Amino acid sequence: MNMKIQKIIITLVWLAFLAGGLFLGLQRVDRFLKLKAMGDCGQSSHYQIKDKSGALVSYPVKEVYEKCLKEKGY
Repeated sequence: MNMKIQKIIITLVWLAFLAGGLFLGLQRVDRFLKLKAMGDCGQSSHYQIKDKSGALVSYPVKEVYEKCLKEKGY
């Protein structure tokens, strides 16, 4: 095989690995930001009730929670 063709193939393989790594990294960042937005919106809009056992349970207010997520782009 010609050395020039071999270098081109190796370069293309490396570029494919880099593109795949970048894609997976961006997917992880997007997932983190979505979970962060869900947590922030849940904390900013919630109400608490006591269940039958007496434990205090928090729930987000659905309308406010969904509006908050929409504002954050999710």
